[in-house]
Amino acid sequence: MAVPERYYERAMPKRPKAAFGMSCNGTFLAIARAFLRSYCRVSVVDCQNFKNGIHYSISPDGGEIPSRAIAFMSGTPTAALMFIYRFGWDTRCRIIAAAHALRPLLQPIADKSGEVLLDVGCGSPGVALMLPEYKIAGLDIHPPIVPLSNVRFFEGSCEKLPFADQSFPVVSSIDVLEHLPLAVRASSVREMVRVAKSAVMIACPFGETAKTCDEKYRRQVEASGISAQDWLQEHQAQAYPQQQEVVDLVKAAAEASGRKVEFQFDYCEPENVCSFVRSSAAVSKYLYALTNVAVGLLHGVIPKPNEKNAYRMIITARFV
Repeated sequence: MAVPERYYERAMPKRPKAAFGMSCNGTFLAIARAFLRSYCRVSVVDCQNFKNGIHYSISPDGGEIPSRAIAFMSGTPTAALMFIYRFGWDTRCRIIAAAHALRPLLQPIADKSGEVLLDVGCGSPGVALMLPEYKIAGLDIHPPIVPLSNVRFFEGSCEKLPFADQSFPVVSSIDVLEHLPLAVRASSVREMVRVAKSAVMIACPFGETAKTCDEKYRRQVEASGISAQDWLQEHQAQAYPQQQEVVDLVKAAAEASGRKVEFQFDYCEPENVCSFVRSSAAVSKYLYALTNVAVGLLHGVIPKPNEKNAYRMIITARFV
């Protein structure tokens, strides 16, 4: 069964009918530009500057940064989207927590001359943005839209990784399993364990908490006349990952190769915070942008969730 392409290739935004400055009030525009200039040191280009359906903007080093915006952020300048990616709650709650779990696995590696981490379903720019000190191999079925200097990209599917056994010290997978049919989910975990030498880190929404949170959000967006995003439809198309399910898959794959495994469990994204940020998206894309960044800047002071109230689990498996 093929891996769903929609997970990797988000819906392309439609070309906005008017420039950004015409689609929101002047106050919001002034605030957004001030944030971008202060924190990102970028220039906001005309929102009508499109090429091949991809919106381009100016990066800090003067190059172009293309970005496929998620559907309800259509019309927002790419520089703003990059700012939201770096500082917004929806991405910080995923990639910062994942980077925190990965660092103890990567720091002891003696030989750092090659790639020390394979990030399966790496996306763009992904967790590598938070791990600039490490060389990372990123695998996805589409090339990254925002290439990073510390990432070597490989095109391929998580169902059959194009690498030899134990090719990488550590393998990670962030928000991939929940998009995959059950059969592909099992084979992908086996492949990640196969190519990992020391450890595997898997992070994904899980259990009834994630299911309930997604159902609530779908009701909100549909009540507002917004179609459910592709990622949400994929979440709900199959059973949500369960902690014990993933543990059993990793353990079986490790034992098949003659290895034992030790597990560590962490959790991120409290359900109530997740629901609060998402509820703003059902009202307005601009309210969502401001809420997402405002809550994201508070990421460090928001209490960590536990197994009962977390939207996402982080499973670290060390091979012994």
